[in-house]
Order: sequence, then C-alpha cells, then structure tokens
Amino acid sequence: EEIRQQPGVIAAGESNRLPLEVGWRNPFLIVGQPRPGRQEDLPQAQFMSVSEGYFEAMGAQYVAGRGFTAFDSRDSIGVVIVNESFARRYLADGNPLGQTVRTWATGIGPLGTHLKSPPNYRPPAEGMPHEVIAVVKDVRNVPLGQAMEPAIYFTTRQFPFSEVFIAVKATDRSVGQAAIRNALRKVVPNVPMSVTQTWGERFAPRTAEARLLMTILL
Repeated sequence: EEIRQQPGVIAAGESNRLPLEVGWRNPFLIVGQPRPGRQEDLPQAQFMSVSEGYFEAMGAQYVAGRGFTAFDSRDSIGVVIVNESFARRYLADGNPLGQTVRTWATGIGPLGTHLKSPPNYRPPAEGMPHEVIAVVKDVRNVPLGQAMEPAIYFTTRQFPFSEVFIAVKATDRSVGQAAIRNALRKVVPNVPMSVTQTWGERFAPRTAEARLLMTILL
C-alpha cells in the first residue's frame, strides 16, 4: 500500500508466483457439478495467492468481474479469481461469476496459510466455499512451449504467503526502485532492499533458447 502512494507508481501488488512459474496444483470442486467418487479423481488447478493491484501491475485484463480489494478480508466470504483457461474448461456452461468453488487446501504449499481457517483446522468433507468474483485473461503460468493451465487466484488477505514477489509498474525503473526503497524505509526500516529486476531481465534467460532458434531460422 505504501509503494502505491509513491510518486510515479502506476500499480503495485504481490504474488507467490511470477509468470512462467508453475503454481501449486490442488484439487477443487465446483458446486452443482458431479463429484467423482474418489478424492484423487477431483480436477486440479494451479493455486496462487495474489494481492489487489497485482493484475494491474502485470497489465492483465479482466474478462469479467472485479479485482480483489481490502474488503476481501479474513472475516468476509471466501473469494477467488479464475483465469480464462479455468473458465473455458470448467465454467463454460453458464456465467462464471457467482459460481462457488470448494477447496480443501489449508495452505498453498509449505509457505501458505489460510487465515479463514483456525490452527489445526481440518476442512469439511465437502470443502471450503469460495465465490468466483472475476475472470482474468491468462497470465502464462507454465514455461514457454507448454499449454496454459487452469488457475485459481486467492487473495493474500485470506490466503497469505510467507515469501512473495512484489510487482511494481512505474513510469521508469529508477522511479520503481525508489518507490520500493522509500516504502521499505518507512514501514520496515530494518529490512534491506533485495534484488530488483525488470521483466525483460528476469525472463531473458528463460526465453534465450527460443530466441536463438528464431534467429537461426531467420
């Protein structure tokens, strides 16, 4: 929130995964759809935890619905945003908004915690309900060359993660770095600023093979 208040910042948010990285795959069930006889036969999707402002910082567009807000807290109803791949595969028969997705995860991997669940909580057999509030265009959640996977995004206010990436969209790199540095100094002055990268710098090594192949073909 402090980063967003800094001059020159267009949007800022956090996520436990960045594009081209695979999220934790977990089972889910859509209310009203047939449930398989065995738990292991339930469909699976990537589970990710993101804050408000993350999709805006990434330039991802909403197909329908709204983004997360500060009102989506631990004391409000559970909410999720799904990507287009999820909506096409599992919610194509009707309006995806307002549908209920049930999950059994109490943590997205070892660093996640479901704040809406008390300690040592065991989800009910039917799962925990979360209302679909939006569909967002696919943000690549697999390496290049692989098919996109369905994804369910939880809000960090309900499903926080102990280690996150902060994505900042600013007028230029120096402005973005200064915004992060100023926010850290104000909120947690004892935490040093870690490595910062532009998207181009982060993804260049991941796309080097494809770019080399294209150069050779040309």
